[in-house]
Amino acid sequence: VILSAGSINSPQLLLLSGIGPAAELARHGIVQRHELPGVGENLQDHQDIVLMYRTEAKLGYGLGFSPKGWLPLLRSPWQYLFGRRGALTSNTVESGGFLRLDPQAETPELGLIVAPALKNQPQRLV
Repeated sequence: VILSAGSINSPQLLLLSGIGPAAELARHGIVQRHELPGVGENLQDHQDIVLMYRTEAKLGYGLGFSPKGWLPLLRSPWQYLFGRRGALTSNTVESGGFLRLDPQAETPELGLIVAPALKNQPQRLV
């Protein structure tokens, strides 16, 4: 069985089905069907801050799915196959890294991602 209901709904469905830590299930009156420690734990918030630079330069293509963006996306496979250029030469996240703000911390607290081709489209819901 493959359960793919997202980072919040998957643990919830597992717990409601009786799969998870015995103490947590008993606390909610759920009959345990399988002991699986860790279900529903370690959920962490993930804040994003996006810094953008506005330019008047025409970039040639956008990576968003919009009426204007479809034609460049349709051309992309051919551009890549016959010239190794175009949108498919990028994974859209060109670099990234993790930083420890506290040198004594066990794990990094900050992640950085560099995506050179984001488009500012405040009217679109993502």
